[in-house]
Amino acid sequence: MNCFDDEPSVKNKTNIRNEKVVNRPKSSGKPDRPNDVSKLYADIMSVVQHNGHVTLPGASFSDGFLTNRQVRAIGFLLGVLGLIALLKIANRLI
Repeated sequence: MNCFDDEPSVKNKTNIRNEKVVNRPKSSGKPDRPNDVSKLYADIMSVVQHNGHVTLPGASFSDGFLTNRQVRAIGFLLGVLGLIALLKIANRLI
């Protein structure tokens, strides 16, 4: 036997065939997911499509930043602070 043969003789050639079988039901279009999961999936896919740049939806200021009750509470606190400041000033003048 010569080690430098151009074509080595192989007596038993075996053909190997690879097959991958995936058992998955056919998709009917829209996947069956709850609404909150679908929204999260859509948000993630939009981030992926925009190369990781997150764009937040515009905030609507027509609805108001604070509720009426919060506005009244802030007004009350500012009124109390103003009254305390006026009393301190009046106390110094007397």
